[in-house]
Order: sequence, then structure tokens, then C-alpha cells
Amino acid sequence: MEEQPTKTCPLCAETVKTAAKRCPFCQADLSRFVIRIPVEGWIMQFIMLLFSCGCLILFYRVAYPGKDFASCRDQVVIISSSMQFSAGERGRYVTTLGTIKNNSDYGWKETQLEVRYFNQDGKLIDVGVQFFPDVIIQPHSESAFRVRTLADQPDSAYASHKVFVRTAKDIRRWP
Repeated sequence: MEEQPTKTCPLCAETVKTAAKRCPFCQADLSRFVIRIPVEGWIMQFIMLLFSCGCLILFYRVAYPGKDFASCRDQVVIISSSMQFSAGERGRYVTTLGTIKNNSDYGWKETQLEVRYFNQDGKLIDVGVQFFPDVIIQPHSESAFRVRTLADQPDSAYASHKVFVRTAKDIRRWP
């Protein structure tokens, strides 16, 4: 009696006849391309990993929305600032340079600053607002800033200025 050629099952490693369409030991489909079965497993694992990560991110966003900046606004202060004037392609610019200090226990990102410019009489004559998406102000540290605005008035009209921190987001908050 002649022996039939055999092959190894890619899942259970048992020896089966070459003509077999299904493994008699583990019931694996042997008619498919051998590599396809393990790839399907990896694809499913990858999909499950993505789903798990999505659930963790959703849980984190719900469980920890981040510290509200309004409760710490008075701890983020402007230490110093100065005005400078310059010419540019579009006209005259008023630039405010300064230092901001974060006295809170929280780091802040995506900060928005507002600079109000006043004349000799204390009347508001111009406003500059700038958003800093890439600047991070670490807890208990200082950071420099620059707000540059087209000047609506002659340089001599700008007598003083005041800088305000309008908004910021907790650095631990996911977007």
C-alpha cells in the first residue's frame, strides 16, 4: 500500500494528508492560502488595539477634562512688558515684548494674550490680540512673549499699555 503525501497544518502543526481541505485535528481550513490565516489574526488584533486605544482616550477625556484656566487666571501674571515700534511691508507695527510667570501648579498651553494701548489721557486707542498655539508655560516658571500688531495710530499716540492673559488650556488636557 502506497503512502499519500502529507503536509503540516499551519495552526496545530499536525501532519495531515496533502489532499485534505480541513485539518482533522483543529478543523483549520487548509484550502486557503497558508499565510492568510495568521494575517487575519494580526488584523483582528490590530483592530482590537485601535478600538481599545479609542476607548481609553474617550474615557480619559470624560474622566479628566483638564483644569479650568478661569480658576487659576490670577496666578498667571505679566511680570514685565515694553512697547517698540517698527516699519513693515504693510505699515507701522507696535510690538509688545514681555515676560509671563505661571505661579500655579498647572502647566498651560494655547495661551491667548491681549494688549491694550492707551494715549496720554488714558483712553484706549488700539488693541492687539495674539494666540500662541505652540507655547507651553510650565508650572512655577517664566516664559517670554511677543505681540505684534499693525499700529492704527501714530507712534507718539501710544503712551502706555496693559497686557492681559485671556485664555489657556491645561497641558495635561488632550486636545
